[in-house]
Amino acid sequence: MIEKTEQAAPCSWENESLSQTRERLRRKWGDYPLTILIINPINLILVRKIAKTPITPNQLTLISFVITMAASGCFISTNHIIQITGGILLLLGYLIDCLDGDLARLKGLKSPLGAMLDPIMDRCGEMVIICGIALGGWRATSSTLWLVGGMLLLGVCQLYFYMTDAMLNIFKKETGLLNKISRKTLMGSPMRFGAIEPFIWGQAALACAGIPYWGVPVFGAMFAVFCSIQFYSLVKITRTNKTEQNDNFEFHVY
Repeated sequence: MIEKTEQAAPCSWENESLSQTRERLRRKWGDYPLTILIINPINLILVRKIAKTPITPNQLTLISFVITMAASGCFISTNHIIQITGGILLLLGYLIDCLDGDLARLKGLKSPLGAMLDPIMDRCGEMVIICGIALGGWRATSSTLWLVGGMLLLGVCQLYFYMTDAMLNIFKKETGLLNKISRKTLMGSPMRFGAIEPFIWGQAALACAGIPYWGVPVFGAMFAVFCSIQFYSLVKITRTNKTEQNDNFEFHVY
């Protein structure tokens, strides 16, 4: 498949200072706290070096997914050293996953393929991780409850990302609430909060502790709580805003 990439605007990043590049890479709607504190400073250095190579954002997306698959394989193991390696690989995959967007913004690249590939690989990566920790629990305890729990975690995880979280952002955008949200800043970047950062960093911590499979109940509960909160917010928004008058929404008529 040929990757069609178009240049959005002339970029002069080669002559920029680090502070200017930091402003170029800053995400409009903000970042997660640990991403701001740890990932972004590292990627600020890496992206300027990678931008001088033929590497594309889509290639970084695929590399991130491969590393995440390797991390998942480590979570299946009952060897503590291998589990720790999996935790490190998981964080590395997340760093590169953030780096693909940084590279695209730095070089002013836009790609329909990239817009599709990035979220799909993110969700596939999360599913691969969950499969790994569920299989790890089954191997460590010989109990099929971990496999059942893994299936439930897969369901509630996708419910969060593709239903409650996605729909909440759509409704906020269509009702104008997204533009009215005031966010606290950290190191000059607006902060946002969600389930993905606790999931990635928490799973890496559990792996380093030698109990990666405990991510099944821990994050199952976490995603369930996030879904409940967001569903409540969805109901509240739809009841207090006359979205039925907006042609962008379609409703079933009985």
